[in-house]
Amino acid sequence: MLSPGDQAPHPRRLLLPRLKKSPQEDVSKQSPTTEYEYKPRAGKPKVRTGCIVCKIRRVKCDEGKPECSKCTSTGRKCEGYADAKSTKSRSDLPSNATSTTPLEVSPSLVIPLAIQPNTSSPSDMRSVHIFCLISGNDFSQHFQPASWTQVVLQSAHAYPTVRRSLNAVSSLYEAYLRNEHKSHKSQAILDTQTSQLALAEYTKAVNVLSKDLMANRLPSQAVLICCLLFVWLEFLRNDFATALRHLKSGLSILEGIHNSSSPSDTPPFGDIDDSILYIFTRLQLQATIHGCPSSDFNLVAFKCPPEATIGPVPQLFLTLVEARRCLDMKLISMTQFIRRKQNFERQNGPNAPLSLEWAEMLLSRDLYLSEFEQWQNALQNSPNLMTDGSISEPGVLSLKIDHQMAVMMIKMLFAETEMAYDNCNDDFRCLLALSEQLLHHSTRDSTLLTLSLDSAVIPSLFYITLKCREPNIRHRALFLLGTAPEREGIWHRDTMFAAAAWKIAMEESCNVESVGANISTEPIRIYREMVTDATSENEVASVRFSGGPEGSSNVSWEINGLLSQLGDFL
Repeated sequence: MLSPGDQAPHPRRLLLPRLKKSPQEDVSKQSPTTEYEYKPRAGKPKVRTGCIVCKIRRVKCDEGKPECSKCTSTGRKCEGYADAKSTKSRSDLPSNATSTTPLEVSPSLVIPLAIQPNTSSPSDMRSVHIFCLISGNDFSQHFQPASWTQVVLQSAHAYPTVRRSLNAVSSLYEAYLRNEHKSHKSQAILDTQTSQLALAEYTKAVNVLSKDLMANRLPSQAVLICCLLFVWLEFLRNDFATALRHLKSGLSILEGIHNSSSPSDTPPFGDIDDSILYIFTRLQLQATIHGCPSSDFNLVAFKCPPEATIGPVPQLFLTLVEARRCLDMKLISMTQFIRRKQNFERQNGPNAPLSLEWAEMLLSRDLYLSEFEQWQNALQNSPNLMTDGSISEPGVLSLKIDHQMAVMMIKMLFAETEMAYDNCNDDFRCLLALSEQLLHHSTRDSTLLTLSLDSAVIPSLFYITLKCREPNIRHRALFLLGTAPEREGIWHRDTMFAAAAWKIAMEESCNVESVGANISTEPIRIYREMVTDATSENEVASVRFSGGPEGSSNVSWEINGLLSQLGDFL
């Protein structure tokens, strides 16, 4: 790991051949696959009565007294009917969950009795224990509704498919707690004793899910929970392509739910819990920015969330969740726009700027910049979210980071030369300062190994190392990247660090011939990296990049296996 004053390793020391996969690879170590099929629900008439919370959520209320089960079953507090406020609150009882083997960190947990698994199996109770550790330490706790943990555990209580999926994720997380991954090759799919047990449970969960889907006996929400748990598990196994296939399946289900419902009668996604929708939104955003060379994820234009739900920016935000949701809608739309622009350039080549579509895209760029400015003004008009030292401070920092990075990306989208980034050093300093503050909060508040399903600082620090050429800013960002959490969703710290160090070394080594640059005209700049995936025994992973003054020289370079997970960063 580099310190701020250390020099990045010479690029040729990173250019090691990727480990080859044997064609006789053990099938038992491969990810199971299944197809998700959504069957439309029957339409239901709109109900105008119900408790205050259900009316706000636009879901059908069972009108139970004094609290409706629609609220209590999802962990919400029912606010009663009309002006009557219910004062009754649910009491939480301590869990009797125990571990057969003590974990390194095992804080006391409070798990509602109603959502404990319907089995006394020690392994199931251990899974609940570990899952609560994971959820309580996930960065998304600043934004997602608190019902996520309860919804998952309630589904595990009711459906064996969800319970097996939960067991698989918890087992694999435990492998990380035991540091089994430390002795494993970073670029390969995790294969340790504990991970093999997790894979066996994972395979059982997929088999049960397939049968449940064929029999149409599993509700859409339970299927979506399984899908998210499968995505999480594949992230932990370092199998990004399979994780994105699960994510695509889940997004397709949500599209089916939305398309089969009537906008005038029901909410866009029916009774699907808000926390599930939030996680899908964040994962879709991560995948679109990160990319994956062995997946066609970015070639599929998902309308999830639908454009109709994006809406205008309000004058101010009442909660962090509202601010996050508004920004995420803009970010998903923007990142998909960037991908479309990149594809258009590849298809049309030098003639792209001469087309009418190019002019329309320039207008869209200006519209995005205007909307991001409106969002920033709304955040500044929300003093209740800006209190220093409050529990919301990490959440506000995260919002500012995502906003700052988005503005820079969309503003520089049509830059004709990589040299244009030299005029953005003040913006890079601001982004670096925000990222360092959030990283300080994360390390100060966390006592557990962080393997979050959400992203926090890795994308922004990685972006700085790729695009900023001011040495002090760039090397500071690289140093902080090396101290970031080990994994943030799809973002794998060691992979990002190695990729960033490789690019910095390549550009700073003055290896003119390797990038086709003319050092007498402009400094060496690598314009765009695209990792090719090695899928057969005789292939070696390589990175293709454009270098030189105008990015006109295309070069392919063999890289080590760690960088083969890099993806296709925006």
